[in-house]
Amino acid sequence: MTKNLLDDTIPLHCLIENLRVDSHVTYEIRVWRGVRKMTDSWTVSRRYSDFDALHAALQLADVDLHLPPKKVFGNKDRMFVIERQRQLESYLQTVLREPVLACQLPVKQFLDPDNYSFNFYEEAYRHVSMFFRSEVNWELVEPLPRIGWRFRKEYFMIRPKDSPKSSKLILSYCEPGHPLLLSEKDLSTSLRLLPTIQHPNIVQTIRTLYNGTGAIIVRPFFDTGSLRDLIYKTKPTALFLKKYGSQKSRGVNYDDIRRFGRQILEGLKFLIERGMLFGHLHSGNIFMERRVCKLSDLENPLLSLPPFYKANLAEFKKIQSKEHEAVYAFGLVLYEMGCGCMMRTAAMNVVPSYCHGEVRALLESFLTEKSLKSGLPTVDDLISNPLFSPYTPPSEKPQLKVPSKLKESFRQVCETEEASMQETARTVDRIKKADKEKSRQASHDKKVEKFRQQYKEEKAKSRASATTSKQKSKSPADTPPPQRSAPPAPPPPASNPSPPAAQTQTSSGGSGRGDLLSSIAGFKKGGLKKAETNDRSAPKL
Repeated sequence: MTKNLLDDTIPLHCLIENLRVDSHVTYEIRVWRGVRKMTDSWTVSRRYSDFDALHAALQLADVDLHLPPKKVFGNKDRMFVIERQRQLESYLQTVLREPVLACQLPVKQFLDPDNYSFNFYEEAYRHVSMFFRSEVNWELVEPLPRIGWRFRKEYFMIRPKDSPKSSKLILSYCEPGHPLLLSEKDLSTSLRLLPTIQHPNIVQTIRTLYNGTGAIIVRPFFDTGSLRDLIYKTKPTALFLKKYGSQKSRGVNYDDIRRFGRQILEGLKFLIERGMLFGHLHSGNIFMERRVCKLSDLENPLLSLPPFYKANLAEFKKIQSKEHEAVYAFGLVLYEMGCGCMMRTAAMNVVPSYCHGEVRALLESFLTEKSLKSGLPTVDDLISNPLFSPYTPPSEKPQLKVPSKLKESFRQVCETEEASMQETARTVDRIKKADKEKSRQASHDKKVEKFRQQYKEEKAKSRASATTSKQKSKSPADTPPPQRSAPPAPPPPASNPSPPAAQTQTSSGGSGRGDLLSSIAGFKKGGLKKAETNDRSAPKL
């Protein structure tokens, strides 16, 4: 098996950037891991048949997924492929929003084929076969593929050869994570320490082995399954996607929440007080035996495996210690018990109405976004909460003795993980602020561009209006004068009229000509006064 250099809990995001139409339609999908879209992204090409295969693999889950139907004719029309691109984009976003679906190997292989095309089961089976060659007292009953969410962790049902067939054990094989924080020597020592732990709320480990490549853990098999199996009322050996893809449970009753919550907290307190590494608390790692909760999978933090909820931790800078991590994980378990489903977001938004009032009040005190930003309680604070039932101390004294040298190694691992947790939270916070500033700037630029466009449009309208007004109100010199009608003829002169004065010619030819014609038309010779001549031309003597 290739060395595990990836953190499978970092969520994948994607966007269909483009499409090509030739003999078939190909969709170009941009994929990135976590929040680093620009520095950690790649492109994959997928056809509709690939989407259809992914959809078929996810049908075990009872999740409402809408894959656009297949079309035989006209499936290359421009408007059709554009609309189908939008529908396929919506389909992928729905898958990635569901925690149960997003962690599945088919989804990882669809979006990141270079890193997830390996056959994990075959490699695990090869190592388990080598284990049985040295452990002749045990035999393999059946493989249990995909009963958990970790596809790098495989499970097998086994039993001792000298025991009845009803006696069942479960064996798991898993490679360590990257980077491995414990030295291989400390890892082997700490794994051998697990079978020595005795506590009524911790599963007894039977056998451990580390071969330098991966760890083999043998523990009892519980027919009642895990707390999550109890919540969803499923069989423990069924496929993970089939067991928990339904989200139709209503949780467990109030009295069981009080009892189970106290038992889980007591197991956590014991491990913290003894200096034992522990994280990874979720309802699938809590097994039920005669109504008693038992914590399991203590090897996960020793192998430096990331917890299921790791991406959520980076959302809040106040989650700064391993105890804070354990308290946050307990809040997720309490939410699942009270509400009957996994919490899909990093912080609690809505609590179903059927969740008990006291449970809701406790969840709101440390699992909402506002409370997570202000800090979390300790395990002792939760134990003292009146919600949880009184605890009866075990009759036998719990046992766990961690060597001082190993305890120091555990302390250093905790410090390293806490520093990494805080740095990741700061990085995510910086990226979120940068994205928010980019979004704000983009919004501002959009508003400025809109204002400029409106200004241009208003200026153009103003110019058009001014041009129209100017054309309507031109000066008289620019337009010909209106034609005036000729004045009416003057009345005839009275008897003995005085001789008419010399007619003055006006500058306007049309008007003077009319007056002159009127005078001529009205002239009468008889109306003239007889002239008397006074001749003074004779010389004077």
